[in-house]
Amino acid sequence: MFYVTSGNRGGDRRRSRGQGRFACENCDRRYHQVKNLRRHVINECGKQPKHQCIFCPYRATYKSYLQVHMMKHGKHGFVPRTGNTHSTHDNNGNDGNTKNY
Repeated sequence: MFYVTSGNRGGDRRRSRGQGRFACENCDRRYHQVKNLRRHVINECGKQPKHQCIFCPYRATYKSYLQVHMMKHGKHGFVPRTGNTHSTHDNNGNDGNTKNY
């Protein structure tokens, strides 16, 4: 991680994208807080988004991003794509919600 100081010490103290003190060593992203850089390195940098929308090809890095995206589909009355590879049924015909005690 790199720490970069800014020459702007007064006046406009708003933070703008790409102007943070903490830079990623693998890409050009910069963050104002080291915790955000750590989150980026662990979850985002060089990784494909892992949360897939069931309505369209959209993929999200974070589950919360996908949830917001899915709400947009609900407003337009979309139905899930057919051919979903994830089934809630097991080989015994159970729906996945049955508890065996």
